Amino acid sequence: MGLQEGRGRYEEVVELGEVSYDEEEGNEEGRVASTSRSRSRGRERVPYGRRKEGRVWDWVRELSWRDPRTALAGLCLALLVVVALETLVVTIFAGVNGGRGGGSVVLEPERSLHEDYEGRSRVVRGGSGVVAADQGDCSEQGARALRAGGHAVDAAVATAFCLGVKNPFASGIGGGAFILVRLADGTAEAIDAREPAPALATERMFVGDPKKALEGGLAVAVPMEILGLHRAWERHGRLPWKDLVMPAAELAKGFAAHPYLVRSVERHRDAMEKFPDLGKIFMPRGRAPRVGETCCGRPRLSKTLEEIAINGPRVLYEGELARGLARDVQEAGGILTTGDLEQAKPRNLEVLEAEVMGMRVVTLPPPSSGAVVVSILKQIEARGFPVTTSGALGKHWLVEAMKNSFAARMSLGDPGTKSDPFLDAAKIEGVVEDLVSPKFAKSLVDATLDYGVRPAEEYGGIHGPFYVPDDNGTSHLSIVDADQNAVSMTTTINTGFGSKLVSRSTGILLNNEMDDFSIPGQPNTYGLAPSEANYVRGGKKPLSSMSPIIASGMDDGGLKIVLGGSGGPRIITAIAETFLGYVDRRLSPSDALQEPRLHHQLFPEDLLYENETSREIMTQLPLFGHRLKHENGGLGNCQMVVMENGTAVAVSDHRKDGAPSKVDDDKLQ
Repeated sequence: MGLQEGRGRYEEVVELGEVSYDEEEGNEEGRVASTSRSRSRGRERVPYGRRKEGRVWDWVRELSWRDPRTALAGLCLALLVVVALETLVVTIFAGVNGGRGGGSVVLEPERSLHEDYEGRSRVVRGGSGVVAADQGDCSEQGARALRAGGHAVDAAVATAFCLGVKNPFASGIGGGAFILVRLADGTAEAIDAREPAPALATERMFVGDPKKALEGGLAVAVPMEILGLHRAWERHGRLPWKDLVMPAAELAKGFAAHPYLVRSVERHRDAMEKFPDLGKIFMPRGRAPRVGETCCGRPRLSKTLEEIAINGPRVLYEGELARGLARDVQEAGGILTTGDLEQAKPRNLEVLEAEVMGMRVVTLPPPSSGAVVVSILKQIEARGFPVTTSGALGKHWLVEAMKNSFAARMSLGDPGTKSDPFLDAAKIEGVVEDLVSPKFAKSLVDATLDYGVRPAEEYGGIHGPFYVPDDNGTSHLSIVDADQNAVSMTTTINTGFGSKLVSRSTGILLNNEMDDFSIPGQPNTYGLAPSEANYVRGGKKPLSSMSPIIASGMDDGGLKIVLGGSGGPRIITAIAETFLGYVDRRLSPSDALQEPRLHHQLFPEDLLYENETSREIMTQLPLFGHRLKHENGGLGNCQMVVMENGTAVAVSDHRKDGAPSKVDDDKLQ
């Protein structure tokens, strides 16, 4: 916007493509002026004290410092400017409570691109092994397992148990996981430890009251995380199970609060008040813990973890612990039974494999969304690799690829479910084959408009259109050991603090994974449209956005990338953007992970962008027809390890204040 002065008048000009600002929220909303406009205003003098509305600019220009009245007015104006600037600075470094209650102002943890709150680097290099998790102390727990001679799977067990205690809002033994293991010889394995619905669950159990899928006993699906971890450990672990779990049991007695935990507790103040057992743990003094303050002691959880460490995970699924857990859920209105726990078993899946940009990428098939990530990458590759997804046109292509892939995702579900009238396993297999197919990617690209967008129902190719509709609490870890065995694992309790239900007998904070199912006529908490293939059914696993991937070289078969993320459906786009940044645009591992992201999931029809997005992108993308919406929080949180010249480089995302850890040769036992 510029001011052009003329004879006794000025014009305010808005150039084509300039982003306007929402005056109430202070955010750039991406509303674009379609034409230049100007308006003229006369500059007649108005006596002091009788200024007309809209003449403030003229009045400021006419201030005379020789006149005491105008001098005083000028000083007042200067003071107001100083106060406004101070307020702006405070606003930048503080965030407004994002929960449904509370409403207090929360200081943001410092989001340094290079260091976490304790000064640990976001990037480490190590030839003997590295761990990247979204909490630095837990990365170090995994690194200790590697120093003791452990396999990457040992490190994953230690890291995951630690995360469940130190980041309880995101993961824990009350949730589930997908685990992708790539061995040094190049073979890969996939373990599905996703939480199934209790046997008594029905398709319409949340119709009319979808909030019950979010909070309380009815929201709880069968916990599976430790069963998946134990399955992987049985196959590849080198260290005693007890040694990997006991550190988490000690942590559960209490630990120093870190900034991201403090922020998460404050955001969920309303839930802490609504669910007293949750509040007693995280707000025992009626407030969130202060950074560095010992907090969150959970003696019952500590005892449960000790039992699991000594006797193995089945103690939670059979016997007294299982009976207590089922009873606690039922007393809170849930339908989890001891039978559900006794029958709980992880599944070994055949890995999904695709060639992408000269690499062999492996991931998990549904109910994971690994195929959706691959589909985005294949569409970009179909334009001619390298295509460089920078600049407005490149970002437009990327966003259109996101929308196509989310449209096709609507046809996915859990193919392992038997006798589901809404789910055709053969059809799901066909959709997955298309999502990783170069031919299908090319057909989607051919239908994409280079300088415009299409109606939502036209996305997804032969797997669209679909009917128009009426991951927050997640963690990821990426690990490579000295032998280049690798683990990419995503674990979750779904939304922040899961169901908000704490089992009184076990101390476990339970998931609300039932919200990841589709409810007829109702989008879920992330705004994803309902899909018949993902309707609730007893024993069925809900479709997940979790999409861990591992990439190897096509020529030499050597390990290249271990990558995954957290953040609901934003996981999918965050992984794709990070991969493209590193492989397509050849950014450094740190820049690929930390640069600003975009996200579009087709419904709602908003293109989300982060704070640091360039003005060029914000200005030009609306010209393609995209409706921009500012996202104050991060768009997904990724953890990545890449191999460069035989050295593992681990990077953790600043958006969740993560920090990686490495194995120093001089610390090896």
